Amino acid sequence: ASVADIDKIKDVVVLISGQGRPLFTLMSNIANNEVDNIDIRPEDLIVIATPIIPGVEKVFKNMENDIYKRGGRLQILDKNILSMHPSREDLKMMIFLTRPKYYIPVKGEYRMLCANAVIAEEMGIPPENIIILDNGQVAEFDDKKLVSTKMEMQLHDTLIDGKENWDMAGVVLKDREILSTDGVMILAIGIDAKTKKIINGPDVQSRGLIYLKDSEYITSDVAKIMEETICENVKNKSYDNLETRQEIRDKVAKYLFKQTAKRPMVLPVILEINQ
Repeated sequence: ASVADIDKIKDVVVLISGQGRPLFTLMSNIANNEVDNIDIRPEDLIVIATPIIPGVEKVFKNMENDIYKRGGRLQILDKNILSMHPSREDLKMMIFLTRPKYYIPVKGEYRMLCANAVIAEEMGIPPENIIILDNGQVAEFDDKKLVSTKMEMQLHDTLIDGKENWDMAGVVLKDREILSTDGVMILAIGIDAKTKKIINGPDVQSRGLIYLKDSEYITSDVAKIMEETICENVKNKSYDNLETRQEIRDKVAKYLFKQTAKRPMVLPVILEINQ
């Protein structure tokens, strides 16, 4: 249908899929007229058919406020639903309706699979037809009969960060690992933009690496390394903000490893100030 046709539709059921924070945020956007072709009217009824899982209560309350401000009515199907996973009775109903020959519990930790298998046995499925598979284990069937469960695939944990296709090289995760184990050191200094003379600093800040009050000689030494590197590059007419910061980073990292046996994230900052 064209946009003009959509504008003429009045009585319609709109299904919006999703759960948790993204869904409730989308509903707030609809209530605030931030989504094209959907407006909430006083006669509209908004039915929430998803559980309000822990951690999204604030977003849900904001959505409620936005909908009521638009004059909409809100109906929650069941306030006692706390999970998207089936209950014991849900599983029993599914087994009763489908009457499977073989039953393979999926989704969840091994103890949960076992609990699921017990329900299937209570519903009359023979124990030898209930197959509990560990991660990577393969059930092989031939001519409708179970042949083997001996095959296992080699699986490894995969760490993900953010959305799909973000940080494919794992740089962000590697940075987090360094921050969690070796900490970070930030060195800041101000120099004259024209003459390149030091006019402010260096200032050294450290987190998760050393206790500064007991290691003042370290902060003094890294500040000296920063000053000397800048002065030497300016004297040799080889100063470049980016390259000089890289040189400082390398020198300070080597010094810190020698002193602390750690490889923290070193972040030099050179501010070129127009006086």
